[in-house]
Amino acid sequence: MRQRHLAAAVAAVVLLGIHAPPVAAAGYPKDDGPLRQCDAGEARPSTPQAPPSADKIIAIPNIADIYDGRRCDISGMSIAVRDNGQVRDIYRLKGRRLIPDARLSPPTITAAQQAAIRTAAVENLKRRVETKARELIAEAAGARPGASREDLEAALRKTPVKVLIYAHGGLVSQEKAVFGAEGLAPVMIRDGYVPLFLIWNSDFLVSYGDRLCCVRRGSVDPNSGFNQWISIPTRLISDIGSSIATAPENYLQQVIRYKESVLDKDFDLYYLNYEDVLQDCGYFDAGHHRGHVCSNIVFPEFRPIVQARPGNYEKALLNGGFNNRRAKETFLYSIFFLPRVAATATVSQVGAQAWDNMVRRTRIAFDNESTPVNPADPNNGEKSCHDGSDLQRIDEPLTCPHGGFTLFFNDLTPYLAHVDDDDPTLAMITVKVDGLGEVQVPVTIEYYGHSMGAIVGDELISRYPGFPWSKIVYMAAADTVRDFKRMITLAIDSDPSRTRLAFYSLSLHPLNESREREGYGALPQGSLLEWIDEMFNLPKSGDDRTLGKWKNVEATLPTWRDGLLERMTFRVFPAQNNLKNSSPEEQRMFNAECDPTSAAGEDPPVICHPLKHGDFNSFSFWRQVYLTDKPAAPAP
Repeated sequence: MRQRHLAAAVAAVVLLGIHAPPVAAAGYPKDDGPLRQCDAGEARPSTPQAPPSADKIIAIPNIADIYDGRRCDISGMSIAVRDNGQVRDIYRLKGRRLIPDARLSPPTITAAQQAAIRTAAVENLKRRVETKARELIAEAAGARPGASREDLEAALRKTPVKVLIYAHGGLVSQEKAVFGAEGLAPVMIRDGYVPLFLIWNSDFLVSYGDRLCCVRRGSVDPNSGFNQWISIPTRLISDIGSSIATAPENYLQQVIRYKESVLDKDFDLYYLNYEDVLQDCGYFDAGHHRGHVCSNIVFPEFRPIVQARPGNYEKALLNGGFNNRRAKETFLYSIFFLPRVAATATVSQVGAQAWDNMVRRTRIAFDNESTPVNPADPNNGEKSCHDGSDLQRIDEPLTCPHGGFTLFFNDLTPYLAHVDDDDPTLAMITVKVDGLGEVQVPVTIEYYGHSMGAIVGDELISRYPGFPWSKIVYMAAADTVRDFKRMITLAIDSDPSRTRLAFYSLSLHPLNESREREGYGALPQGSLLEWIDEMFNLPKSGDDRTLGKWKNVEATLPTWRDGLLERMTFRVFPAQNNLKNSSPEEQRMFNAECDPTSAAGEDPPVICHPLKHGDFNSFSFWRQVYLTDKPAAPAP
């Protein structure tokens, strides 16, 4: 493991400054005691004047260190895998405090321990689902005194138990993933969900460290000695050399995009038009009738407040207002010219290799050669798995093909096997209730993935299309349009009667996507999705570009199969962070989705939509108003 530590250190030196240390939110108490339970009250130090409304978007606490008083224990609602795809612990003990187990080389967990962790995770999920089911039964019985069991079961079909599976994005370490889940869990539980977090290490430096020392042709290097030591300098020199060789083209791409999105005033690739919605909506209609408004495309809505305004006021608001940061962007772009040239000469191939290893980690979480399947071997008490790293066994067939996520969901499958015949988005479980006997309670699953979490979602849903999925939500999705279309085709075709299954794709405004700055502008301009499309994973066709950019999707609309787009909703968020210089009426409309009480104690003041690629999970993204800019309809 010393080689892996060395490789990570080399990667850190090469890319020093890309990862700034997190800054803890001001004003929150520090706590060195045991972690509280995530359902034990609100994760905020002060109580707002009024409880946050479920029809509004609220901010999620930004937990940045192990002593933050808002932390809670997510070990019973998470499944995590190590760098090799094996199941791992969520926490380790430091004094009296549970801290994320972020060690680069944690102690080996035996096959029996891994099986115990998976079993506990499945049983914890079942217990939480059944606890929520009993709460719903009690609520239904309280609203219908004297109702029969059959009447209660009919009522429960309208308010099923909702399991929320969330997968974080790339560039996220084990520690950050755990902190993020600790901030999300209490608010999800308060909103009536049973959360399940999928955690893996997608940290940039560790992923590139794997490239330097430990991964060869997509698998663990079978020669653990000479090859690993010699490969670190060799691959580092090769990657930097390749980056320098491709730097002119990469920099040209940035200059072109800067001209089109900052200097040009109305370039179609980055500016939105309400007229385009009228045209694009035709693809969402079975008859392909154009010229009408549809609910499948959601742009920032400014039209009701600008009807009396002259000229292009409406379009200006849609694209960031009149003060759309051109002067500031031009200034920062200019003064950081030389650092950006140096970064471009380093980042492209180094980043591409790290990205490849991040994608590899999502795959081995499902298909990993080295995960023990059986807890014990009669011969030596331990399952002996061949993972390709032992030269003496290189010709043997692989004996343990499944990763931690696959094994977990395989164990969970029997529990969700009884899918309702009339509505495949529901699975029926049996809950014993005093005075009622065995009650059939419906369970549904919603999946939310941010950035690389969409790649995990494609894999998960394609493998388990028969699960009672009701909602699939991707935020700034880093998967390709092509892969996404394959996944939803499989999900729909597996059971055409699953008509209530809905898909959502949420995107930044194209101008924000293009203008996003890292390192104050010293790094290549643009969001991670821009980097993927231009440097890390060059598209071979139009639908090989990332799904999370609306303009990528819009260009491929004619190629979608009939029956797919009708289930899709694409939302593009506003470009502005505020309208403080506009009229009070415009400000009220702009902030209509926000719950003002959710900003209590937060610094800076909360906004209700993402402005950068990493902002999506900073808000209550599971609420319908976040997905469509309209609150959810009340249950019938």
